[in-house]
Amino acid sequence: MALLAAFAGFVFVSLLEPRARRWALAALLLVAAVGAAWEFMPNGGRALSSSFAHYDSHNPHQARWALWSTALRMFSAHPATGVGPGGYRRLFTAYHPGPIDGEPASASAHNLYLQQLAERGLLGAVALLLLCAAFLARAVRAVRIEADTRALWAAGAVVVLLAMSLTETSFQNEQFSTLFLLIWAWGTACLR
Repeated sequence: MALLAAFAGFVFVSLLEPRARRWALAALLLVAAVGAAWEFMPNGGRALSSSFAHYDSHNPHQARWALWSTALRMFSAHPATGVGPGGYRRLFTAYHPGPIDGEPASASAHNLYLQQLAERGLLGAVALLLLCAAFLARAVRAVRIEADTRALWAAGAVVVLLAMSLTETSFQNEQFSTLFLLIWAWGTACLR
């Protein structure tokens, strides 16, 4: 997912920067080709998508599906406020009694959006989406004012964050969030 997120950031920056626009379509086609090749790559004689037909606790792709469905069950049980900060780990075994990857409980849903829904409910998810929209809007505004390297880095970093958040909760990690915020603030500093 990191590679796809990097490509998404590159494509977004290419669409914003007129000199790089000619590369946006090529990058998009490359990502589509890699995705198609991955889907039809032999996986023990099966396509990747067919490996989800039966649950295998040692399959990392299926582990993510289990983590995500657990987060959705928590959200559906507590839609307004969620199960509370840290509640995903604390209540994991109540919503998913079996181990995943040999671990009895998981601290992360491996999806920032679903983690917010599970732990903070609809209010928390809306707040997260508003924060992400503000990050993106300010970065795009900085590029429109001055499409320099700093502003393009900020815009690309936001798109990478949004894409990576589909399979990770890295924004909740202080090292990652500090680096992201540094790049974003540096790139949007031209705005007052």
